[in-house]
Amino acid sequence: MLETCADAFTSDELVASCRLFVNAIREEDAAAVDCVKFTGELIFKPGYGRMGSKPVLDGAPFTVDVVWLTWKQTGDPRVVAESIDPLVRAMAAMPVNPATGLAHISSSPGEDRCPYGFTDTVAKRGDLLFDSLLVIQAARRLSEMLTALGRTDDARHWEEAAARAAEGVDRVLWDESAGLYLAATEQCRQHDIWGSAFAVWLGVADGERARRIATVFRDCHDGICQRGQVRHLPKREYWDRACPPDTYQNGGYWATPTGWFVHALALVDADKARQTVVDLVGDFARRGICEWVQGETTRLPGYVASATLPLQGIRALRELGLRGCVIA
Repeated sequence: MLETCADAFTSDELVASCRLFVNAIREEDAAAVDCVKFTGELIFKPGYGRMGSKPVLDGAPFTVDVVWLTWKQTGDPRVVAESIDPLVRAMAAMPVNPATGLAHISSSPGEDRCPYGFTDTVAKRGDLLFDSLLVIQAARRLSEMLTALGRTDDARHWEEAAARAAEGVDRVLWDESAGLYLAATEQCRQHDIWGSAFAVWLGVADGERARRIATVFRDCHDGICQRGQVRHLPKREYWDRACPPDTYQNGGYWATPTGWFVHALALVDADKARQTVVDLVGDFARRGICEWVQGETTRLPGYVASATLPLQGIRALRELGLRGCVIA
């Protein structure tokens, strides 16, 4: 919602929400929350604390995003000034492979934790694509906020961390034969559709790599997409370890990544990108805006991420002047 429709909130609501998450960063280990209950209880692991042995991996980068987006929407410099040191601590505490600069989940006993929230049932291990992309985005945003505060040396550190992680993504996780990125280096070493699309969105995959990804999206479109919604993996692939096949995060089709997907697809096929958006909106009109779908199965109508996040890519298509991508 902050990424695409922050106008839904008042400035006071945005700042209060921002403070809620920044103040939730844990003192002893700088862990950031998965969520906060209405009672005020801090939850550091998905499933209200039931999933994983360690705090969720995406907590720190998403907390950075909350602050940066709140700052951009409100223009209030106090948001950055009062948040920056806890954010730096949280990002510095992220589990990162020192050899690659990539976000990492260890295979050692007791070290498991959930990765990116839209794959929190997927037991990825090793260096991870999507969480590394979140780190790259957050490190860039953290650097911008530090620069605004005049902390240029600290800003340079995080800009360099983002660049190193981007280089690691290409060097460690790119599969040249498939034209896609791998989701992880150890368990779930599989081709990540969402992550490959997000890499193009962030500019981590550019030039020829971006076109290779877009070509896969065009040529395998019918297996990747269903009514404008997108699978995590290519057709007939399932995670090494996750929820049951053809359900939820293991074969369900989601609108959450559709904006990134069509933004990449348009590099090689603007018409197919446009049609994917039309298919998505048509399905929303007929069956509701759901968390995920699979054939005639629909789950959780009224799902906010499905309604909001695709707007990123749809607006980008409009800005590129691709006729037919303006949705009234």
